[in-house]
Amino acid sequence: MNYIFIILIYDFAVGWLAGIGKLLVDETRACDCVCRYGGDEFTVVAPEMKGEGAITRAEKLREILKQTHHNINGDEIMTTISIGIVVYPANCKDANTMIDAADKVLYKAKAAERDCVWVH
Repeated sequence: MNYIFIILIYDFAVGWLAGIGKLLVDETRACDCVCRYGGDEFTVVAPEMKGEGAITRAEKLREILKQTHHNINGDEIMTTISIGIVVYPANCKDANTMIDAADKVLYKAKAAERDCVWVH
C-alpha cells in the first residue's frame, strides 16, 4: 500500500486555523486524513495516491489557498503555503522516518522560495 504524507505550512494568522483546516478537508478525498500537525502546520495522509497524483493535488491546494483572501481587522490577507511531499514506502521505511523526511523537505521548500511544492 502506498501512502503520501504531506506537511503544509502557511503564512497566516493563527486564529484562522479552523478555516484553513476546513478548506483542506473540503479539497481532499474522503479517504484522506487531514489534521493539524502543530503550530501552523497541517498534514494530509493520502492512502493509495501515487507521487504524481500527490504533486498535482498539492499544487491544486496551493493555488486554492493562494486565491483565498481573508479579511482580518479590515486588512485583506492572502494565504500562501509551502508543501513537502514524501511517498511511503519509496522514500522512507516507517512512520517516524516518513514524518522526519516530510518535515525536512517542507523546511527546504520554505527556506528556498515559499509558496511552492517540493518532493523528497
